[in-house]
Amino acid sequence: MMRFHNFLKENPRFQADCPKYPFQFPSGSSWMVYTDTVPHAVLAGQYALEQTFLVRPEAMVRPEISPLRILEEIAHAPLV
Repeated sequence: MMRFHNFLKENPRFQADCPKYPFQFPSGSSWMVYTDTVPHAVLAGQYALEQTFLVRPEAMVRPEISPLRILEEIAHAPLV
């Protein structure tokens, strides 16, 4: 996922042509987002905290739709 994220950041065509949807939050507010399945960026703001949680697909309620399983389906191969 990190390679794909970096590819999009470094791709001038994608950066120029991709749709952009700004979201503004009031001063002093906090927000949380699950970004495993969407490209994303922060263009402004005072602080950012990023936390990654690694969860085994077998521990998930629906492991068949975990990001890992989706990528394995696309690749037609196990990825771990």
